[in-house]
Amino acid sequence: MNESSPSTATTQEAMQRTVFIISDGTGITAETFSHSVLSQFENVPFKQVRVPFVDTLEKADAVIERINHIASTKEGQPIAFTTLVDPVLSARVKTANALFWIYLPALSSRLSNTSGCPLATRSENLTRVAARRSIGIGLTPSTTACHTTMVSL
Repeated sequence: MNESSPSTATTQEAMQRTVFIISDGTGITAETFSHSVLSQFENVPFKQVRVPFVDTLEKADAVIERINHIASTKEGQPIAFTTLVDPVLSARVKTANALFWIYLPALSSRLSNTSGCPLATRSENLTRVAARRSIGIGLTPSTTACHTTMVSL
C-alpha cells in the first residue's frame, strides 16, 4: 500500500507553488513553455493561473497585484512564465515579487542578432500568422531574407 502519511501530505501542501502564465495573447505558448519546465518537478504540486491578453499597463498592474498578493501569503514567492512582447509591459510585470521565466525576448533578440533580421511588432506577427493560415485558401508565401509576403497561386 502506498498511502501518504499526514507528514508527507503536509510537506507537499507546503511545497505547492502558484505559477502565473502571463501573455499578451492567448497564453498557449507560455503555457506550453511552463509545462515543459514544470514537468521536470513531478513531485511538486503547482497551481497554475493563466493570465492571457495582458496588453495594457492597467492589465499589467492587475497581474502585479495578484502576484504580490500570493507572495505575501504563507505560500511565498510564486513562479511566473511570460511571453510578453512589449518591452514596457514586460518590464512593468517583472516588478512583481515572483521568480520569472521570460521566454520570448531573450530568444527573439538572440535570433535577431544572429540572423540580422529585425524583430517584428505584435501586429506584424499577427499578420504573419494570418498569412500562414491563408495558405489553406489558395495563397502561398513568398519569402525574402526577413519578410514573408503572400502571392496568389
